[in-house]
Amino acid sequence: MISSLLFIVLIMAVTPSGGVAIDRVAARIENEIILLSDLTQKVELLTGNRVEYNDKDPKIAKFYQNVLNDLIEDRLIMLELRKSGQDVTESEVKATIDDIMKQRGFTQSEFEKLLSKEGLTFEKYREEMKRQVRKNKFMAIKVRQRVRVTDEDAKLYYQQEFSSQKGMKNYDISMIFVSSIESDKKDTPPKERVETIRRLLSEGKDFAELARTYSDDPSRNSGGHLGNISKGDMREDFEKVIFGLKENQVSEPIKSAEGYYIFKLNKISESEIKGFDEAKEDIKRMLFEKEMIKQYSYIIDSLKKRYTIYINLK
Repeated sequence: MISSLLFIVLIMAVTPSGGVAIDRVAARIENEIILLSDLTQKVELLTGNRVEYNDKDPKIAKFYQNVLNDLIEDRLIMLELRKSGQDVTESEVKATIDDIMKQRGFTQSEFEKLLSKEGLTFEKYREEMKRQVRKNKFMAIKVRQRVRVTDEDAKLYYQQEFSSQKGMKNYDISMIFVSSIESDKKDTPPKERVETIRRLLSEGKDFAELARTYSDDPSRNSGGHLGNISKGDMREDFEKVIFGLKENQVSEPIKSAEGYYIFKLNKISESEIKGFDEAKEDIKRMLFEKEMIKQYSYIIDSLKKRYTIYINLK
């Protein structure tokens, strides 16, 4: 068993340049440890930017805590699967990656070049895929057996929800998001970046191209396109702005704790209400997914109470 002293000492490692890097344990789950460097790398992977932990910045501290919770969940899942000898194997991970490359028509060399453009090594990608394959396996083995959705469940949902959608409108939207978290990869402060985007939009620049260049949201890869939404799908303050736009109109920036949001309303269309027989399978699939998420959260909460977890993020 790892001594608790491990959590109050610094871990020192030799860097490629020959210097010494200081690291420390951010969390322990039983005998499994999560280093602060592991956490920082995960944050960089998610944001595309190098953002160092800063407990004096509430936004950065909260984001780090959320990412750490995800890593803790991964360790809990791993420990549970190991107990029953069902943890994900390297061959399962390799088969998943091979299938992805096959579907996209890439050789491994081509795939590694693509990852490099995204700032990823193949090893980092493999580790992320291992976590995802492990979670999928856990869902299939431990969670799926708890979930059952009947035709009666689907019919009740249809009667309660679909009947109220008659005459509702769909709003096809796009978005640019500028994070309020500054990083060493961005020389320009968030507010200045927003003003630059506003100026370029007023000059007639293409919204999708600006999203690809400036947005911090993953939707930037599709030019900021989010697809159709209807009433109740987004935050109330966002909907108030979006539903007040005309087609092809762009909103003023909306400031929030996490950053700035700029929306474009592409098109408004009437909702088409399907009959129950046509909608049934889609409803059952949606209800199944919602119940899977609910049961997954319940199981994870139970595991957090069962295992010894020590967090040392500050």
